[in-house]
Amino acid sequence: MSTDQPVTLTLTGPAKSVYLNWQMVDMDMGSNRYKMQDIGQDQWQAETALPICSQKRQDWLLSLQLEQVEVRIQTTSHGKS
Repeated sequence: MSTDQPVTLTLTGPAKSVYLNWQMVDMDMGSNRYKMQDIGQDQWQAETALPICSQKRQDWLLSLQLEQVEVRIQTTSHGKS
């Protein structure tokens, strides 16, 4: 992943709604909430972009909100940031 290119995320599993956003530990990344689209057969998809980090950090947390459950996944970007 890179801040200079969008990334398409796909999630598989039953849900009524799915939202996601990109965060960093101890840093406000502003509003970047995305609603994943139901593409059928229990699959959800969204095209997202990493917010630009003024400190050039590349340690991202992908936060998924699946109805009442929040899941956080640690990721790392490459390239420009």
